[in-house]
Amino acid sequence: PSRGNNTNLQSRLQGPEELKITFDKGLICVERCLFPYILEYKDPLRLLSTSGADWDFQEAPDLREILKRSLTRFFYAYKKGNREKKSSPLFTIMGGAGIGKSRLLMELPQIARSVVDNDELKKRLDDALIFNISFENGTNYVPDIDKNPLIAIGIRMLWQLRPKSDMDFTEFQGYKKHHLNPNVILKRIAHSRHQKISDLTVFLLLDGVHRLMEHSDNGLDKDSKFYSCLSQVANLIITSEPFMIGCCSATSMKPMRDILARSRQLRIQLPIPQLKAPSRFHKPVFDMEKPLVKILVGDMGGNGRALEALEQVIPSNFDDRCISDIVHQLLMELEDLYSDIFDNADSYKELLRVILSNTPLSINCPVPGTNLRPDQFAEMGLICFEAEKNSAFGRLTCPYVWLWLMARAVNDPILLNWRFDDYDEIQHLHNPEKVSLGAQLWQNFERFAADFRVLKSGIYKERVELSIHTIHPGSAFDSRIDNDIYLKSRPLKLVYSSDRISTKSNSIAFIIHENGTINATDGQHLIINGEGAPAGDIFCYITEKTSTGQERNITEVLQVKKLDRKTNISLNTYLEERHKAAGKNDIFLLITTGKTRINSSQLPARSGIVHQKNWKEYFGPFSDRAFIYANVEPPDINTASRCWLSDIEGIGNKYADIIIKKRPYQSLEDCHQKTGIALKILKQCNCIINRSNNNDGFTEAIR
Repeated sequence: PSRGNNTNLQSRLQGPEELKITFDKGLICVERCLFPYILEYKDPLRLLSTSGADWDFQEAPDLREILKRSLTRFFYAYKKGNREKKSSPLFTIMGGAGIGKSRLLMELPQIARSVVDNDELKKRLDDALIFNISFENGTNYVPDIDKNPLIAIGIRMLWQLRPKSDMDFTEFQGYKKHHLNPNVILKRIAHSRHQKISDLTVFLLLDGVHRLMEHSDNGLDKDSKFYSCLSQVANLIITSEPFMIGCCSATSMKPMRDILARSRQLRIQLPIPQLKAPSRFHKPVFDMEKPLVKILVGDMGGNGRALEALEQVIPSNFDDRCISDIVHQLLMELEDLYSDIFDNADSYKELLRVILSNTPLSINCPVPGTNLRPDQFAEMGLICFEAEKNSAFGRLTCPYVWLWLMARAVNDPILLNWRFDDYDEIQHLHNPEKVSLGAQLWQNFERFAADFRVLKSGIYKERVELSIHTIHPGSAFDSRIDNDIYLKSRPLKLVYSSDRISTKSNSIAFIIHENGTINATDGQHLIINGEGAPAGDIFCYITEKTSTGQERNITEVLQVKKLDRKTNISLNTYLEERHKAAGKNDIFLLITTGKTRINSSQLPARSGIVHQKNWKEYFGPFSDRAFIYANVEPPDINTASRCWLSDIEGIGNKYADIIIKKRPYQSLEDCHQKTGIALKILKQCNCIINRSNNNDGFTEAIR
């Protein structure tokens, strides 16, 4: 054709971004642009590719009710044309790293479809377009390119719709033709589906929005990209013709209302639960019948990333004998996973101090001794800030495995002396050889309580004044004025007394132990009393600063008392225990597995109690460990594995098979009648017949 005809053809063919015409040596080349005027919708990309991405989803108990109520109201307002901030919600998902924010974002459309009961809304949700937009994990936020938040979202929407090509995201992001507003993209999709754009329903799901934050207070700065992004998404929800459901996830321990400047915009934060032992296709990921596996899973603290790491290192044919190798491999996996946050060892020693002492903290102020706020520590992953209700104050907590990682990071000899790697010991607790189960466990708990006190003695600088409420946190001691006691801190060494001795401060002098004799009044030792002593179980001399400014030596006495978990310890029993163990000026703390109706204000001065209700508050990250040592549950005869049953003295492989074959049992007597196994042997087990009545965290069982 002639050159004139070429020009004519060019003007006729070149529509709005449909075709690109080039002329090369008189030949007409027609090639489709990367994204034509008509766009075909494609299913979203997964936000997760980790090993836990296919675990069965676990949702918070109130999630469905929140979504049902919010979406029903929103759709009603949308249909009425009531498009304003108060009626058009922006959903948010906030929390620390690795807790399941991205997974909830991915599951949101399916959950939304299942909860609504309005037929029209349900049909729209069934046909909804879903866009998974991530500002990390391969489609990272780039400040120099992603200057306009809506264009940044549009680029990632087009990335989802792209045809297969070898182009990576960085190259894709650089093309100006890909810098489109989300509304333009949705119009083109509607055109391809022969729909009105107002007939579209869209889930716009943004992951990793915190990547747009340059400073922690950007949410309060309306000129920041972070605030601008959320503001523009909210405006898009209100003004766009489709029915658009928007949700943003961000790593932050503060709720959205606290990190964003005030606005009339309706923001609804969706809850995330702490993960329980995961399952895949309704089959357990971990063999929870094995005691050590159950403990390992508990040590991960319900954190998704930690549980994924555990799945990577624990073999399907788990053998108790290789537990130490598995645990150390797990630690290396987690250290690699969180390698970028273990640089400042000094900060982590301070962090350990506030966790172990259960120190109240303000979410708005740096943790003492560091330059990071509690929520900034919590954003890193396994650490959690538990806020008091309707308050800016709370406490930092963390799972057992994170304590171990921090202790390794700070490389402090006192912290490393704690027996973190106690899995072999716990394994032995479940399979005692010579000592009866109950006796052995309680002796181990005495040692655990003593080790715990020694550990806390080493996290403070020497001879610093500490309140009794700092050393023994929570509600162990009443806060009245005569418990306003200040002691001089000092690292303690643990020794065992060879004799049964009085633990009152006016009775103690020199103590004989396995390596010689010590002067107990030197304040350098924590002493475990001789077995069966008619006094305290554990004690030490401490220096108290009196109200007149003088110093005096007194004893701090710990008494551990095992009670049936249904039994209440009375005030009279408590007073008897105190009278035999401590003098008037001495400090006395009773630790019991039982219940109590005692109000701490009823106790004498300088007296405290740890019981079922404040157990977790007192032991913090060690509470599960403390309970294991204090009262490991014997196996449930109705659910225990063959391996566990066969290790019990008198049962063995033969009787284990019989027990399993003739399950279930209503009681140990029922088991005795069905199997012929002696009750004396069976009493080493529990027979749990109703788990649903367990409201206080302590298993109901018949023995």
